[in-house]
Amino acid sequence: AVFSILEKSEPLEDSLKNASLYLERTAANIGHLLNMCKI
Repeated sequence: AVFSILEKSEPLEDSLKNASLYLERTAANIGHLLNMCKI
């Protein structure tokens, strides 16, 4: 599976401002995927 960190195109300044939120969401998505694979 591949996860994009950004949900949409946005200016670089906005991406940098929200980087920690985007990385946290991506990490949560990866964690959910790993939990699903433990069947």
